[in-house]
Amino acid sequence: MDQTELLLKVLTEADGVAGHEDEIRRLMARELKGSVDEILYDKMGSIVGRKAGSADRPRVLVEGHMDEIGFMVKEITEQGFLKFLPLGGWWGHVTLGQRMRVLTSKGVVPGVVGSTPPHLLEAKDREKVIEIKDMFIDVGSMEKQNTAKQLGVRVGDPIVPESQFTIMGNKKNYLSKAFDNRMGCAVAIEVVRKLAKVKHPNTVYAGGSTERGGGDGGVIHKSRLGVPTIYIGAPTRYIHTHNAIMNRSDYDNTVKLLVEVIKVLDEKTVNSFTEA
Repeated sequence: MDQTELLLKVLTEADGVAGHEDEIRRLMARELKGSVDEILYDKMGSIVGRKAGSADRPRVLVEGHMDEIGFMVKEITEQGFLKFLPLGGWWGHVTLGQRMRVLTSKGVVPGVVGSTPPHLLEAKDREKVIEIKDMFIDVGSMEKQNTAKQLGVRVGDPIVPESQFTIMGNKKNYLSKAFDNRMGCAVAIEVVRKLAKVKHPNTVYAGGSTERGGGDGGVIHKSRLGVPTIYIGAPTRYIHTHNAIMNRSDYDNTVKLLVEVIKVLDEKTVNSFTEA
């Protein structure tokens, strides 16, 4: 794997649903170190690295959101199964039969979303999409006490999909969970790395925000009369599932585009965006 593939692997395989971004935040700090002048945090848990250019203003923020969609333990049944709630947008079709990781105070507990074989279902049931509220996760336990006391599972524990970063048969295509939006976090890191020896007429802030997948709690908000904003991202197939696909060329061109924009984004240009 090259440097970019290793970065994407580390960021996408990290566990971090909305409100539990600690691991990905530590990784972001590690990867930003050496490319920025200082690292800053806000009270929501977001992280940005500041890289000074030839001027203090404009201040340019390049950011992805750190959290991934996942689940949370809602209830432990008497049989030891876990009822769960979605964190972010999930469709029942993509959840059944999938491996999960329950993040407990005692460590990771593996499990699987229980499913009934189609030949055991009534015809009418085979035509339905089972709702998440009717699903359960089997962690291999036999009773509630075993799940709670021995495995350490508690109501409120976060749950993440089990998925590994994989380079596909077409070597430019990558398969993984959490490209939405760890890819954006990786782009932010690579942009400041490429700006290390490049002059830019602004100050760049690069990093990741929290809780986007869980309800926009940590997204950078509009300030005063608004902040000029450009949305740039690479197309990704099958987001909001355990396994999405992105193309390396799309990723590389996203980084290149942002670097070229930042190189010419001076204060006069930014002010022109909001002139009447």
